[in-house]
Amino acid sequence: MLSEFKDKIRYLREQKDLTQRQLAEVLGVSLRSYVSYENGTSYPKDSTIYQKLAEFYGVTTDFLINERDQFVADALDKYGYRGRIQAQRILNATEALCAGGSLSEEDEEAFYRHMAKIFERVKSLNRQRYGGVGGVQGSSTGSCSEAARASRPPDWGTRKHSPEFSTF
Repeated sequence: MLSEFKDKIRYLREQKDLTQRQLAEVLGVSLRSYVSYENGTSYPKDSTIYQKLAEFYGVTTDFLINERDQFVADALDKYGYRGRIQAQRILNATEALCAGGSLSEEDEEAFYRHMAKIFERVKSLNRQRYGGVGGVQGSSTGSCSEAARASRPPDWGTRKHSPEFSTF
């Protein structure tokens, strides 16, 4: 299943039997930039790249980048490589936690938005507490708990979830 941006653009490029260099030229980016997109080590900073890809392949930009990709891309832009790695770890751990069940599309999008808020809150608390931009080394368990409580929606605990989710 093609769920990540990197997998989608690789698949689409291979279906057209193009090289990475050819597609980089079509997009007007360096080969190094395009390769990093396919490797998942960076995302296009210019939103027109997503539009060019969508038009070239005849797909929508929503198909190319989902909430998960956007969360990781935002973490990369704001906090650099370390932030991207942390965001990916959060998502991977959460997906492992929820393995075996499924969320409705609406609940999944709400979850990713909520995780992004928690991530931002933890980073902010760490900046306030320890200074700097990228957080701290070591454990931030207390900060994560504080951020999770602080960013809960008002209806936390009362919202009706999809039947698949409530079986956990």
